[in-house]
Amino acid sequence: MNVCKLSGIAAALTLLVSGAQANQVWNWSFGSEAGQFVTDGSSPVAGQYQVLDFSVTASAFAALGSLSGGQYTMGAFANSVAAPYFLTWDGSAVTDWQHSGLNSFHWLVYSQKNSNNKYFFGWNTGNVNQIDAAGLWNGSNANPLAAGALNVSAVPEPASYALLLAGLLAVGRIARRRSA
Repeated sequence: MNVCKLSGIAAALTLLVSGAQANQVWNWSFGSEAGQFVTDGSSPVAGQYQVLDFSVTASAFAALGSLSGGQYTMGAFANSVAAPYFLTWDGSAVTDWQHSGLNSFHWLVYSQKNSNNKYFFGWNTGNVNQIDAAGLWNGSNANPLAAGALNVSAVPEPASYALLLAGLLAVGRIARRRSA
């Protein structure tokens, strides 16, 4: 195979990679509560990610829905916690929840519209930052409806699998042409 064909394949794969850039999806869960974050970035390497969407996919207490679907909004505390929201990932776990605004608590808060329910990430009970905890609070002074250890994990993107398959097909085609 000549250099021109190899450089053409390399250029096509580069275009495929650049076209495959997409947002990163993260699953979250604690207790019976579960959902997803969608952030910028296309692979879960260590770094800071801006949260673009939040959704609830399973709940014993709150409505299923998302920010983009209009069932939830970002923030609480009379606008002292504001968007944008960020999560910091060390390659295996969230190490910080960050937001703009005046409030010093490192919590991300998602309020259910038409309800007092609020999801808190980086919080369990009391006014304490707890990175690996989350809670669903009903807006009263009572204990949260649900609280517990938070699990957050990156979801492999279908685009990544498509890119891998395209690369394998290209290598196979090159090998077949060489042997012919």
